[in-house]
Amino acid sequence: MGDILDRLDYIKRGVKALDSLISRYEVSEILNDFILLNSVLHIIQTSIQSLLDIGARVISECGLKPPTIYRDIPIFLHENDFLNNHERDLMIKIIGFRNILVHGYLGINLELLKEIISNRKYRDILELAIKITNKAKQMGIDP
Repeated sequence: MGDILDRLDYIKRGVKALDSLISRYEVSEILNDFILLNSVLHIIQTSIQSLLDIGARVISECGLKPPTIYRDIPIFLHENDFLNNHERDLMIKIIGFRNILVHGYLGINLELLKEIISNRKYRDILELAIKITNKAKQMGIDP
């Protein structure tokens, strides 16, 4: 299995794990339990990183130098018809959330996290990864 498919598989496992946690615990329980909260944050963070790795790999396979900043990945993917306008903007927001998680900028907004968990918006990461992977396959990129 190729690098892109390995990353996609990781995201799938992460989404499945988050779905399982959310089905077993109330969102308020997750937010108030140190271990559950940090498990969720870690899965979201590493899933976003896997999405970025997929994007960077696709860019590299297109023969271009990968961007030096993550925000440029969705811009390239949009310019090359991997993502539409909405998906590009969504991926940019996801990257911003990843930066908050990784670097702790201004702390974690628990209301935003509550919305992400309650509405299962973390599934957007998987949807974007699937779309990018499928487009890469169509272009003859070995995932």
